[in-house]
Amino acid sequence: MRRRYDPFRHGDWERLGRDVGRAVEEAARGFRRAVEENRPPQTPPPAPEEGSETPAAPSVSEAPLETRPGRPGKVSGLVFTVLGLCGGVPLLALDGMMLSLFLTGFLSAAVYAVTCSFLGILTALFVAFFVWGRTLSRNARRFLRYCAALGAVDFMPVKDLAAASGESPRRVVRSLAFMIRRRWFLQAHLNEEKDCFFINDATYTAYLSACAQEEIDRQKEAERKAREEKARAESEADPEKAKLEAFRREGEAYLLEIREANDALPGEEVSLKLYRLEAATAQILTQVERYPEKLPQVRRLIQYYLPTTLKLVKAYCSFETEHARGTEIEKTKQEILQALDTINAAFETLLKRLYEHEALDLSSDIAALEAMLAQEGLTGSDFSKT
Repeated sequence: MRRRYDPFRHGDWERLGRDVGRAVEEAARGFRRAVEENRPPQTPPPAPEEGSETPAAPSVSEAPLETRPGRPGKVSGLVFTVLGLCGGVPLLALDGMMLSLFLTGFLSAAVYAVTCSFLGILTALFVAFFVWGRTLSRNARRFLRYCAALGAVDFMPVKDLAAASGESPRRVVRSLAFMIRRRWFLQAHLNEEKDCFFINDATYTAYLSACAQEEIDRQKEAERKAREEKARAESEADPEKAKLEAFRREGEAYLLEIREANDALPGEEVSLKLYRLEAATAQILTQVERYPEKLPQVRRLIQYYLPTTLKLVKAYCSFETEHARGTEIEKTKQEILQALDTINAAFETLLKRLYEHEALDLSSDIAALEAMLAQEGLTGSDFSKT
């Protein structure tokens, strides 16, 4: 089974933090308010030593850390420990006494076997009570340390939580898994790789979405590189294909920059003009890719038209994003808008010319078909004559 891509293992903290923060902000209003008197005191984790690598800071959560009310494991751990001691110690002493009686001959083998079987079961039960009580008590103390280290974050890498609590990462993972199973943390999760702890469902859902999106992006990037490598190998064997591939790459690069600039612009008027430009440019690139012989007709598109257009778009974008004002700037912006109208008209005219050859071919095919139908007497006029 293929392992899912994990941003924590690849260091993609920025994108993951952004996705997690957005999801938590949307879900924070729906979280139940924590019982403040039952929350353990929260202190920040110790600062990293000088020279050590500082981990990426987890995003601060608007929703409190939801835990079981009270001090989970404290009372039950004490009860099981005391019960185990009260029953286990006398039973162990009784087991020892029965053994000494058997060794001195006061008890027969049959009586000793029956008695020890019964006492052994009871002893094992009370020893189990004692061990379970100690487990609960130790985890209750760890629970307080973990809550104090977590503070008000959405997630924390296990290695950071281990450093803050003074334990090994393996021990922290086992303890967190125990607490999640016992519902001490009401919404907490460990990721599949057991290297990060999430305090609520919204954060964990956002993490899974980020992992899935990263995996999709990584696959798309791998496919794109594979296509480029295949195209490069084909172009090396055919100079004409090399020219066509270079034209396609340059055109798509310019188109991507124009699209990014359009996304950054708030104005509807300029966006509509740029959408129109993108559509015409994309159709031109597609048409040239289908009919490579038309490449000479659009060479100036890459050499001059698109670079100049991109320069105008970036200038307009800088005026908008910097909120520049002034008569000359407004005049320049209007001139750029008018220039975009002219460029769109020119690109659409160029696109029509590229389709002319295809339209002529289709007209010829239609004329030939009509002539053949007429010769066979299958046209409408011939049917009416009969």
